[in-house]
Parts: sequence; structure tokens; C-alpha cells
Amino acid sequence: MTTMVISPLTYLSKETKGCLLELLLALSLWQLALVIVLVFIITKLNSFLPLSLIAGPHKRKQKN
Repeated sequence: MTTMVISPLTYLSKETKGCLLELLLALSLWQLALVIVLVFIITKLNSFLPLSLIAGPHKRKQKN
């Protein structure tokens, strides 16, 4: 046993690997589209709000 790290994909059948690969590809495309939409929304909001408001609630300054 020269390689101690074995991927769980090696134990699956070819059909299962194909399904997982298609699912991963679809998921990555979905995530890519989601990231593009989020970046578009953030850039649109950035014209109205400063970037510090989008960064997170812990970085938000109180407006009183």
C-alpha cells in the first residue's frame, strides 16, 4: 500500500461516477451563475451603499 489516501470515487461503479460527475458539473455551473448574479447585485448596490455596509453586520457603523 503505497498510497494511503484513496478517493471514495474508486469504490463506485462507472454509472455512479458518471452521475456524480454530471451532478458536480451542473452544481458548479449553478454556483457559477449564482456568483455572477451575486456580483452583479453587489455592484448595483455598491452605487447606493458603501462597501462597508455589504461586508457584514459586524463591520456596520451605527447611524444614530
